[in-house]
Amino acid sequence: MLISAVIFAMFHINSLKQSGFMPEISNLLIYFILGMGCAYVYLRTNNIVSAIVLHMFWNVSIVGGIISGIAHR
Repeated sequence: MLISAVIFAMFHINSLKQSGFMPEISNLLIYFILGMGCAYVYLRTNNIVSAIVLHMFWNVSIVGGIISGIAHR
């Protein structure tokens, strides 16, 4: 779980850098925790779709938060 969560976080940090954002240590920690959560869900359910759905809900909540923040400006 630890190795896959670190790899998961590193891939997301690299995508942030390529997008022009400067990632911070807190970003690495957040992605690491999400990676651990996805790995945990996969191990508990033995179903990769469950981990994918968790990741999708995460992405939707992040995008929703961004849109909500923009709408309230």
